[in-house]
Amino acid sequence: MNGLPSVEHVHYPRGFIAGVKPCIVPSNYHELPDRGIHIYLEQGTLFVEGENGSAHVMVFGSVVDNESPDCPPSDIAENLARNLLMGRGRLLKALASLGGRHALLCKDAQGYFMVGDAGGARSIFYHTNHYGFIVSSHARLLADQIGAVISPFAENIQDLGNTYRARNWPGRQSMFQGVFQLTPNTSVNLKNGRVSRFFGKDRPSLRTAKEAAELVHKLLLNSVAAFCKHYLPDQDKALVFLTSGIDSRLVVSSFKYNYPKIDAVTYRLGDVHDSDMEIAKRVSETLGFKHYQLYGDNGCSENLQQWCEINGANVYVGSRKVIEDVVGTFSGRGYRYSIRGNLGEISRGVFLARPAFVDQPARFMARNWFRGSDRHKAVIDCFQDFADAIEMESVQWPLRVLYYWEHKHATWFASTLNEMDIAFDTYVPMNSRNIIEAMCGVSEDDQESDMVHKELISILNRSLLDLPVNPGKYK
Repeated sequence: MNGLPSVEHVHYPRGFIAGVKPCIVPSNYHELPDRGIHIYLEQGTLFVEGENGSAHVMVFGSVVDNESPDCPPSDIAENLARNLLMGRGRLLKALASLGGRHALLCKDAQGYFMVGDAGGARSIFYHTNHYGFIVSSHARLLADQIGAVISPFAENIQDLGNTYRARNWPGRQSMFQGVFQLTPNTSVNLKNGRVSRFFGKDRPSLRTAKEAAELVHKLLLNSVAAFCKHYLPDQDKALVFLTSGIDSRLVVSSFKYNYPKIDAVTYRLGDVHDSDMEIAKRVSETLGFKHYQLYGDNGCSENLQQWCEINGANVYVGSRKVIEDVVGTFSGRGYRYSIRGNLGEISRGVFLARPAFVDQPARFMARNWFRGSDRHKAVIDCFQDFADAIEMESVQWPLRVLYYWEHKHATWFASTLNEMDIAFDTYVPMNSRNIIEAMCGVSEDDQESDMVHKELISILNRSLLDLPVNPGKYK
């Protein structure tokens, strides 16, 4: 396939591609018949759909409803189609309680549009022109269809971004010209390529940390219960990626009624301290999880590095250092899913100490993407395009939250999960808009001190607060 390495796992696992014209896809993809357009799924991709009159909703990936945890994925899709029949606004409002890792391709009387999960954990790329549209889970898979070339600024930005801090492309750009990434809280009209914001225009309701924790507690337990019921049959298990940080211990404690289905793994790479490993082990022991410790180095095989670069298609290839150890240790042992806690970072006062250019969205985002980039016109232009496209001026949420949520977190995290797809699909328990909104709707002091997390852990398993948080490198 276009000169890519001839190893099985280069073929965009758990992915999809759809367009008005036929696509050239890997052999592990199959086409869905009679949908009005050409839709292809990789053999491991979860898929459900709902129809109601002229409204059609297709879900690529996992989906749960934390307000109706007994509702199976097929019913969720049907409910979305019923809402869509009453207007796009009704459907978009119904997305607030949905979690999982998914993309929605929807059709109504006006045509097709697309929207993703709350945290952008399922990457979505799109291209539109006067011939129609094409959308995909992977930038390079889409780029191959349209013959897209590397963006003219890509090499300079990659040189600029060869550090931990710049591990994604700026704005809605990908490394391919004309291939854009759809970020959270927006939908794209595939008739004209216009992006519209549907969530986050109103400031979140202000709550105390205790009030927020009590609300999130219910939603989080519902989310976990729905995931275990609908996606983890008795013979399957999930593997929690556990650090010494507060996000992952909140996530693992939310599985308090589903412990038999969960094990934990902590990996050590050069800059992670032994103290982090030890505390993660103590968290597992406190909860009664089986705990694995992996000690990797900074290298990986050439094939694996190529696979990560292809499937992540990003500046920073995040998971290649651990994939080989993880696959080698856990292959064939019934671990269908990995579980990640990253999304909690959004509500933790990230960037509160970085006020520079907070009244100039493009420069603020450029500076925080990579320090000094606020002086690079190409980078600022990318973020100005992003701010304009996602209607950032219409939002009352703090810019620092929007940037971390809708750009920094969503773009790097989705690509990292693409790299991990060789081993697992991934579930992110906090990945829903109602949970994120509740956790962000507290004072800045409570965000900076992680107070909602601490209140939640106190409700779920108070003893976990007796263990140190982040004594070494993990955040």
